[in-house]
Amino acid sequence: DSIESFVQDTLKTGKNLNDKKMVDILTKNSRDAIYWLNDEINVDLSNVVLLGGHSHARTHKGDKLPPGFAIVSALTKKLDGFQAENPDQLTILKSSTLTKILTEGNKVKGIEFTDSEKQPQEMYADNVVWA
Repeated sequence: DSIESFVQDTLKTGKNLNDKKMVDILTKNSRDAIYWLNDEINVDLSNVVLLGGHSHARTHKGDKLPPGFAIVSALTKKLDGFQAENPDQLTILKSSTLTKILTEGNKVKGIEFTDSEKQPQEMYADNVVWA
């Protein structure tokens, strides 16, 4: 297997409609991301299997959980722990719906959202991540 083979598989699967810069980032950084998830977040991705769209076995998964669930669960746990220890540095909004990204010029300044009680809210921050 090689990065170039990974690139070609990704482009073929995407019918060459892919953002080439994003394909480059994905294919060149996936190995380090797997190591980081294993070493820093403790996600088991020790099995490497061949799945559709790939010419080589390169999909990582663990023994017990689907990889997406394992990754999201571990990252959520890590972020929840960070927020508990650093409540002034991170706010996680669960059961909320993003309704508008607030900008000033070309910079994101905050968000409008409805909270878990369906009430409109605004929040301003230097950095915003929504998922």
